[in-house]
Amino acid sequence: MRLAIVLLVTCWTFVACDGGRDSYVGRWQSTANAADSMRIEKNGESYLVIGPDRSQQEKTVPARLVDGMLRIESGLGGGSLSYIEKSKTLIATSLLGSQEYRRMK
Repeated sequence: MRLAIVLLVTCWTFVACDGGRDSYVGRWQSTANAADSMRIEKNGESYLVIGPDRSQQEKTVPARLVDGMLRIESGLGGGSLSYIEKSKTLIATSLLGSQEYRRMK
């Protein structure tokens, strides 16, 4: 009986925490432009955001989790990525505006 309770609590913990998966990590595609995508990887205590720059060359930029959002610092003010739990989307915000992304399957 005790083992059953431990297994039940363990399973519930993994379900409640999305299986331990980080909400930001994965491949993301713009909802407005299917050709616009990015990949987010965990890098120790920080993250790497990998995607094309304006010249369509793949670029990797570091990001860190601050107050529940991924912050990207750059010389032009940087930006942020916010995970929206209800819709399971990312909102990327910068000086140029905002863009919504969905996880790629």
